[in-house]
Amino acid sequence: MLAKLVSNLSNSFSKLTDNRKFSPNKTYTIQEVAMSAFSVFFLQSPSFLEHQRRFEKTKQQNNGRSLFGIETLPSDNQIRNLMDEVNPEEFEESFKILHDSFELVGDHNHAFEWDRGDNTKGFLVPLDGSEFFSSQNIQCPCCLKKEHGKSKKHKKNSAQTSEIDKEVLGEEETTTYYSHAMVCPIIVHPDSSFVLPLMPEFIQNSDGTEKQDCEINASKRWIEKNKAWLTENKVTFLGDDLYSRSPLVKMIQTLKDVDFIFTCKPTSHTYLVSWLKDFEKSDWETFKTTETKGNKGRVYTYKFVNQVPLCAEKGSPLVNYFEMEVLDTKGKRLYKNSYVTSHTLTFSRIHKIGCAGRSRWKIENEAFNVLKNNGYHFEHNFGHGKKHLSNTLACFNLMAFLMHS
Repeated sequence: MLAKLVSNLSNSFSKLTDNRKFSPNKTYTIQEVAMSAFSVFFLQSPSFLEHQRRFEKTKQQNNGRSLFGIETLPSDNQIRNLMDEVNPEEFEESFKILHDSFELVGDHNHAFEWDRGDNTKGFLVPLDGSEFFSSQNIQCPCCLKKEHGKSKKHKKNSAQTSEIDKEVLGEEETTTYYSHAMVCPIIVHPDSSFVLPLMPEFIQNSDGTEKQDCEINASKRWIEKNKAWLTENKVTFLGDDLYSRSPLVKMIQTLKDVDFIFTCKPTSHTYLVSWLKDFEKSDWETFKTTETKGNKGRVYTYKFVNQVPLCAEKGSPLVNYFEMEVLDTKGKRLYKNSYVTSHTLTFSRIHKIGCAGRSRWKIENEAFNVLKNNGYHFEHNFGHGKKHLSNTLACFNLMAFLMHS
């Protein structure tokens, strides 16, 4: 089964960009070089150099030959130089092939389908951004560039300060940071600890300097590229408070059978909160249910209302709002949050939608934390290159994580 998955992935690599002009330079095909790079992340080597050392040992050599069809591993410099020319957008087919291959291992797609509570099923896809490289010295044209400054401090008092010193008082020392970051959508299910990463969207300097602008603009690009897939799979987006803003909500509302459940903090949605304060108690619907898992009981209480304006702007999108509180059987609060959603809220659906919204945390715990702390070395600099290398290697890392899943 693994051999079939590797074969499908390897075939997709044969179509990658290869800018070498002369055949004598092609000791290795682009397919072999890409598989060699992928094997670094699949075998969870901490570096290319360490991977070379492991590969020289009999066990790893057998793995390289039997799993990936690699007879002789290209040097780390050869891999880096050739992969630097590959735009990560070229991996769209590779991610699709891996997802389509899940039918080979028990039709996992059905296991990830979420019951929407309206006689249909679809996927839950959290959106979130993550930085995977940062340096004050190493940079490339694809790097995000941010400057941080702090005021210079002077120990002299005003009587001792010269005219020249006075001119520089208040001047800032700036430090420039170069980084790479992505929005990485994943497929999750409230009842599963497994997650399936999708093709990421890399954040660009043109996306803005603020975290909100960067992630939202990158998310919009990803949604635009995947409209057909989103509609076909009846996707419900999950996201933190950053995503519950009018431009993104409006965009999602234009897509057929595509919905959202976003965290909605009262401090950042003051107009919505003021609107809700005008509601009478009778305008709200409430629902309570209890769940028991093992010897632990949980009491879920919901308060919800449909069709309220998200913001004060003219033409504000109408959303459905709910508050969720979870207590243990002794009355201790375990969780409380508020959300906006495009799903119509009813007594029969509210608990299902609430649990789905809460599963947004899986993108942090089951995806980013695993990538950063469980052997994938996600934030390690495997090579930066002059063009696309950093982003391209991040894609290999995600594909290894996806295949492991």
